[in-house]
Amino acid sequence: MDFFDKCILSVLRDGRSRDFNHLLREVEFSHNTLRLHLRRLVEQGFVVEEKTRLKGVEDPDTPILCLQRFVVKPIDSSQTLSARSSPSPSIS
Repeated sequence: MDFFDKCILSVLRDGRSRDFNHLLREVEFSHNTLRLHLRRLVEQGFVVEEKTRLKGVEDPDTPILCLQRFVVKPIDSSQTLSARSSPSPSIS
């Protein structure tokens, strides 16, 4: 995990989801840098991408817009407990 990943996670740590442009203003990196790091964080399971389709007024069955929002993935308490209970590797 590098500087950019840590910065994104620190912004999302409060648990509120943010759309891409809002997140872009908060982290202050380039558009492509944020897109690259967000994609990797989603693939690794650290961040969840939420998609919402807004319906059209004239034809409610046709989506006219898809909103993307990002939020930190909640930590499963069983994973945390198992990680804590496993012995640490010894350093030789």
